[in-house]
Amino acid sequence: MTTANDGAATLPSLLSELADREVLHTRSVRHGTDRAALSKVGDRVWSLAEAQPDQHTQSIMLHWSTYPNLLEYDFRLFILATLDSPYPPALGRFTGIDQASVSTVSNWFKRLRVFATWLRHRGIDRLYEVSDRDLDLYLDHVRSIQASTGTRRQLLSAVRAVWAYAQYLPPECRMSVAEPWQGRSPGELAEDIQTGRGNKTARIAVDTMIPLLDWALRIVEDIGPDVRDAWREFRQLYTGTHPGQARFAGLPRTERLNLFLRDAHRTGAALPGDPENPGAIDYKYLACLLGLPVLSNSLGLGPRSIAEASGIPVAGDFFIGSVTGQVDGRPWRDKPITASELPELVWVVTAACFVIVSYLSGMRPGEVSNLRRGCRAEDPDSGELLVLGHRGKGHNRTAAESHRPASRPWAVVRPVHQAIDLLETLHATDLLFPTRLPGSSGRKSRRMGTLTWGSSKTIRELQRLQDWVNSTFTPTEGGVAIPPDPIKHLHASRFRRTLASAAPAASSPPPCNTAISRRKSL
Repeated sequence: MTTANDGAATLPSLLSELADREVLHTRSVRHGTDRAALSKVGDRVWSLAEAQPDQHTQSIMLHWSTYPNLLEYDFRLFILATLDSPYPPALGRFTGIDQASVSTVSNWFKRLRVFATWLRHRGIDRLYEVSDRDLDLYLDHVRSIQASTGTRRQLLSAVRAVWAYAQYLPPECRMSVAEPWQGRSPGELAEDIQTGRGNKTARIAVDTMIPLLDWALRIVEDIGPDVRDAWREFRQLYTGTHPGQARFAGLPRTERLNLFLRDAHRTGAALPGDPENPGAIDYKYLACLLGLPVLSNSLGLGPRSIAEASGIPVAGDFFIGSVTGQVDGRPWRDKPITASELPELVWVVTAACFVIVSYLSGMRPGEVSNLRRGCRAEDPDSGELLVLGHRGKGHNRTAAESHRPASRPWAVVRPVHQAIDLLETLHATDLLFPTRLPGSSGRKSRRMGTLTWGSSKTIRELQRLQDWVNSTFTPTEGGVAIPPDPIKHLHASRFRRTLASAAPAASSPPPCNTAISRRKSL
């Protein structure tokens, strides 16, 4: 007869047999994933990112080096079971669920690391050694640690998951218990009386939300087109595709420069200047105008001497595009945009679009972040404006769903369509909210456009938007254009929460109506 103790010695050999098998071999993965590059069971780090349904979330990586040496074998087989096997009815939280989501598996991995470390400190090296007495002691340990009741509940839920998947595990990986804690729920054990109840997300203060939306609308309508046009021209110059560079094709560098200088004399154009060295020519941008690589050494000493002796004035910077938009009846800035400002302004405009789409659609943050080019639509019968995307919540979502045609409609107002139209002309990526801008070579990096805004990126860009508006525009009545929220920083979940609370009232119209009416009066 083979006992669990005898079988424990076979775990390393069992994992060795599975070493070359894909960790995600039963899971749907993102479109375009190279299956040959997927993590294997024998790897020290398992990537579950390829099975994540959303591209705004942080990539899930499981690092097995963080687990105690011997217990690692047991928990590897448990995690494999969660990825391969049906969701156990004993966990009972959902009905009709096929498999645990990869985010749930990741959470179990993190919470069970605490359990595994605690077991190792008690001299327990195998799951089959765990008894009811051990679980009672672990419960006391969890209750004693400095953590929220929600975290304690998750720590206990993860242990219960190990028990629930027992039928899919070898005997030596099963705890020696009938049912953890005699069937008492993790929420009850952790005294988590708020489990699954209430929405603790703070609403954005009205005094912040109204001017934030107002300025987002101003930026999209009045400032955004100038930024978009300047960015497009800048990218063309950088990549050598600008129409004005065609006349230099095939010419030596000195001839290119002489042709440029003759045209500058005739048109009154200035040479690009270095803002940190007044009166000095910025040679990397002069090279850019000539269709040469944008490098400081693209023009040698000879061409530089010619440029300096030409008598053509030197601008204070390298200015791009023109200023056509107005704020309160005046141009929104006195001079054209400079090359050094452009990347920040592109992010400011993108953040303004994010505010409009998030707040005026009521979409969840992930639903907004994962919107793609071509998502605008119109109901053929009613003429209602729509945005088509993918649902951002649901236990049965898979990675494959994100590359199916967007079919979840949201009814929206026209400013949302205007914001999306601007995004589609501002960025060249499929995703409307990319995390990176193209490099100076003009070539797209391997990851550019494959990731979208997550929570950290969104927080940074919303703060950038607020800081830029407040440093650029000063209200005539004093103060700041967008007052800070008195509770905490702005983040994406707060828009949906704020919209849900904006019930119309005679004395206090909702922030969205107020901001739009103010914008129309400008």
